[in-house]
Amino acid sequence: MKLYLISIVLLISNCNNSISNTKKDFEILMEELVLKNGQIGLEIFTKLKNEKYLEEYKMIYIGQIFNSKNDFLHFLYRLNYSGYINSKGNVDSKHSLARIVVYKNFERLGSYYVGGGGFKIPYINNKALVLKYDDDDKCKLETKINFFDSIPRSIYIKCNESKDKFHGDIYTFENEK
Repeated sequence: MKLYLISIVLLISNCNNSISNTKKDFEILMEELVLKNGQIGLEIFTKLKNEKYLEEYKMIYIGQIFNSKNDFLHFLYRLNYSGYINSKGNVDSKHSLARIVVYKNFERLGSYYVGGGGFKIPYINNKALVLKYDDDDKCKLETKINFFDSIPRSIYIKCNESKDKFHGDIYTFENEK
């Protein structure tokens, strides 16, 4: 299910914050909107645009894991696309950034920056987060990351295997606090 929101209003009321704080508040507000809905696979797309810059957000609720400490860990997959608008009204060199965001009992703990969005949408399978690169020709392996006992400080996402060696990428958890 997809829910599209075209937003120009940043919910700026009594704005004494800097633009970066307002942007961060907006991003967290969007995450919480998806999280509170709680529907696995819910996808929200938001576009913010002025005459010079375009910012797009795509947020997907992945699901939750009940961990060994009796907490619910919630997972979101967040994609940001941004770029400058040229004189013809087209976006030049659109950039992308992807994160897997982790909440504990609806409190944001942090996220893994996982590159430019080259993943299939992650999913939860038996207390593990499952990730797979989008390019099946180059990257055939999927990675299961166990979150039952703890939140890993870093994750290794496998791409392929050759001569008993795995190839892939390492991503580090960025604490919110």
